[in-house]
Amino acid sequence: MTMYTKCCSNSNGGDDHYQPEDETCLEYAQANGYTKEGDIATNLGIYSMTMTPQKVSSHEMLFCPYFTKTDGTAIYVNAGLQIDSMEPDTWSDGTGLGAANLSLVAGENFGDAGTILGAYAKIQGVSNATGFPEFLQISTTTPSNDVIEEGDEILVTVGSRSGPSACGVDYHVDNVGNLYTNDIGPGYFGFYRVVEKSASNSYVVEKKGILKQMITPSLAGNMLATPTVATTHCAAYITKVVEAKDLTFGAGGRILSANQFNAGTGGGVIALRINGTLDMTDNLSSIEAAGAGYYSAASANQYGQGVKGLGGVTDTESGGQGGTFGGGGAGAGGSGGDSSSGQMGGDNFSGGDGFLMGSAGGQDGSASNNPISRQGSGGGIIYLAARKF
Repeated sequence: MTMYTKCCSNSNGGDDHYQPEDETCLEYAQANGYTKEGDIATNLGIYSMTMTPQKVSSHEMLFCPYFTKTDGTAIYVNAGLQIDSMEPDTWSDGTGLGAANLSLVAGENFGDAGTILGAYAKIQGVSNATGFPEFLQISTTTPSNDVIEEGDEILVTVGSRSGPSACGVDYHVDNVGNLYTNDIGPGYFGFYRVVEKSASNSYVVEKKGILKQMITPSLAGNMLATPTVATTHCAAYITKVVEAKDLTFGAGGRILSANQFNAGTGGGVIALRINGTLDMTDNLSSIEAAGAGYYSAASANQYGQGVKGLGGVTDTESGGQGGTFGGGGAGAGGSGGDSSSGQMGGDNFSGGDGFLMGSAGGQDGSASNNPISRQGSGGGIIYLAARKF
C-alpha cells in the first residue's frame, strides 16, 4: 500500500472509501496533486512514518493498495482509503479526547505541579507559522508548568486592553448579512489545538478566531507591553485545557483552586474537559476560583485591577477606587475602605461577553503587600465540560 498526502484539507470530514470506476488509485493521486510519502509493507501490523505535525493536522491522506507482480511491478487497484484530515472538528467541542483517569488525592492549584498539571502563560507574540500559512506561531512567557504538548488543547482569553483596537478587530455578520466590527477585548476567548511544540514557550496552533486577528505587525508591541492603565497594550493569555476520561476527587473534601491571576504571567483560570465522569465523591470537594481574578491595589488608597490594566495610582475605569467604602464588581470594582457595606461596581466595560474575571476593589488605608491576603479581589474563571457528573 502506498501513502500519499495533499495540502490542504478544510473539510475535516473523516475518512471515505474511495472507489473510482475508470482510473486506478495511483492515477487519481497523480491527477489530483497528491505527493507520495512512502510504501507500507503488508506484513507490518503497525507502520510508522515521519511526518511533521502540521502535515498530520492539515493534509489530506490517500492510501492506495496494490499487487506486486513477480517482476516487481506494482499493479494498483481501482480503490483506496481517503482521509480528509487527522484533526476532526470535534476537537474543539464537547468533552474532548481524554483517555487517562485522574484522581485528586490532595488539594492543589490548577497550574502548579501535582496531579492535574494545568498550565498558563501570557502571549507575547502571534505570527504566521513559517512555511505553513494555514497555521499560527504563538510565543509566550515561561508557562507555570512545562506540560503543554502537541495535541493538547489551550484556552486563549483576553485579560485586559487599553487603547482602541489594541488586540485587533472582530468582524461580525448579523442575521441579515450586514457586516459590523468590534474591538477584541476582555471577555473574548477561543479554543485551539497545539499542532507543534517548537519550544517550552512557543507553539503552532490553528489559524482561526481571535488569534487570527492578532497577527497584524503593528499589534506585536501591544502584546509585549506591560498591561498598565493608560498604556496601549493587549494582554492575552493561554491556559492548558486538562482532558481526562474520569476525574475523581478524593474523600474528605479536596479542593482544586485557580492560581491567583498575575497580569504579567496569567492564571486565574481553571479549564477541564472530562470525557467520562467527574466524581466529587462525598460532596465535600470543590473547584474554586474565588478571589483568583483581578486583585486589589498594592498600596493604600490606590485603584484595584480591572479590564484596562494594573490599576495602582491611575484610575482603571474598571477596577475599584481607593478611599471610602469597599467591594468589587463584575464591571468596575467598588471603592476601597474600612466600611463593611461596600458599594457595587460601576459602569460595565464593553468587551466580549465570554470569559471575564471579576474586577478588584480599591485598597483602604491599611494596605497589605500580599495580593493573596488583600480584600476585594475579583473572581477568576472556571470552564468545565463533563459527560457525566
